[in-house]
Amino acid sequence: MLAVPDDAVGELVDAGLVEEMLTFRGAVLDAVINVGVDSAALVTLAQAPGTLHEFATWLVSRAKRQGKFIQISAERAGRRVELRVTGDFSAEAVTAFLVSALPDSIEDDSRRNMRDD
Repeated sequence: MLAVPDDAVGELVDAGLVEEMLTFRGAVLDAVINVGVDSAALVTLAQAPGTLHEFATWLVSRAKRQGKFIQISAERAGRRVELRVTGDFSAEAVTAFLVSALPDSIEDDSRRNMRDD
């Protein structure tokens, strides 16, 4: 589960990168990864090869369009990690961060897809 800003959901759904989850607002606190400090909508990544990398590319592009950074945060095994993505980041660096923040089953699939790309 990812928490993203409300204004990003339509763009991500249209790009085929995520599916919106219909949930109560409090469920955003259960998200594995939060994108931006104003994340309010829960989405799941589409289950297709290369989706995580495409999502990372979208993050870098959005940061570049907005002219500011996008903060990504995740909590795993009791540790919180954050990355501030700017338009100068490589999609590969953001993908690596996302892979390290995701649960192992998703992480294994994503690493396999990164090797295939």
